[in-house]
Amino acid sequence: MASKPATARKGPRKPIIITAAMASILMGVYAHEGGYVNNKLDRGGATRWGVTEKVARQWGYLGDMRSFPKHCSAAEPVCADQIYAGSYMADPGALAIIDLSPAITAELVDTGVNMGSQRPLPWFREGLNALGGFRLPVTSARLGSADVRALAGLRARKGGLWTCVAMLDYLDARQRQRYDAIVRNNPSQQVFYQGWISLRIGNVDRRECRKEAI
Repeated sequence: MASKPATARKGPRKPIIITAAMASILMGVYAHEGGYVNNKLDRGGATRWGVTEKVARQWGYLGDMRSFPKHCSAAEPVCADQIYAGSYMADPGALAIIDLSPAITAELVDTGVNMGSQRPLPWFREGLNALGGFRLPVTSARLGSADVRALAGLRARKGGLWTCVAMLDYLDARQRQRYDAIVRNNPSQQVFYQGWISLRIGNVDRRECRKEAI
């Protein structure tokens, strides 16, 4: 669920061109985020394609959430594609690593959609520090050149396949810890737990990492 954007928007912004790599990531997101739902136990409220009404309104969508579009058109420039590309790919800096590792990027985006765009960034840096001995600060709100250099350096030392699998495993482990904490602190969320685990843990196929072998 797209719980909140990286930064609040006041209406549509310049359209983002969706590349083939971005479209592949979006397909993975939509595999988990379906049509309209409005579960009273879900803190996101009315949602379609995983985008909450609050987020859609911040981006300038004025219509009924039951009709919120997945893809944009001339008649409706605000859609799920653009919100995900903007708030969950471009704004947190995930596109900076998409060429190095589409699989890790997909994991960061999907986790951000489910938990908030900022949530996986510290985990990503923690993983690089733990696996590569780096000393990246974990608090920055956006991935930058230091993060790209660290990921490239780890790939150069360990190989792209190893780096991809190890980072996905690390990110999944941190994500599962977060789910456990949510349910522990708010038992009403237990109803969503099995779905979170089955859909969000291990959802990026490790076989995709073979394409990143160097």
